[in-house]
Amino acid sequence: MKRIGKALRHLVANILKVVFVSPLLLLAAAFRFLYRFRVQGVENMPKMGPFIVLFPEISVISNISANWAFWMTLRRPLLKTPDKVLSFAQEQLWALPYFRTMMEKVGNLRPLAPHGAGQFSLHLLEGYKILKEKGIVTMNPEGDMPWDGRPLPLGSGAAWLALHTGAQLVPLVWSNDVYDIWPRWEMRPQLGGRVTLTVGAPFSVCDAPLPETSETDIARANARIRAELDRL
Repeated sequence: MKRIGKALRHLVANILKVVFVSPLLLLAAAFRFLYRFRVQGVENMPKMGPFIVLFPEISVISNISANWAFWMTLRRPLLKTPDKVLSFAQEQLWALPYFRTMMEKVGNLRPLAPHGAGQFSLHLLEGYKILKEKGIVTMNPEGDMPWDGRPLPLGSGAAWLALHTGAQLVPLVWSNDVYDIWPRWEMRPQLGGRVTLTVGAPFSVCDAPLPETSETDIARANARIRAELDRL
């Protein structure tokens, strides 16, 4: 009976995912048609955890299309082991009823405060536990969406998790065209363009997990993260 109950809960959870994520997937499908979305480097995405997906959000389209991006690159773990995938989303989205409900019903999502604030440290400990259990964490390492399209300073979250767990990091980066199509300060997008989502090669910032980290360790790890993101 316990096995049946667990299977039913898993089925209901997947149905709720489809119900709440469908509007965003449909919108992303429209964007895909307008802007000829394509994904390259999917073979770089590891088949198993632990790893951290770095997903900078540089425009409104990249924010709205995040679910489509994760669906295209992380579909199997999202459906098969949703409790082993922890995602951090921009804190401002919790103020919108639809996004707040979706985040509460769809899976493990936590607010991402730029550069760490409030309960963010507690959420990082959740991410640490997920990674130690060979799970997956996704986050925007910059913590926010830029107004001018330029990279923001990196927060400490991704570096801290990678250093303490030894998990690999996998860049998931949109082409710069995505900013030109719909900057944060515009009310509506331009029609037409071409956008590419690139999955970069996994990399590490340490040879083994570190029991303690210093500001120097974080800065060194962030320098490597920035170099890998800029390379794409």
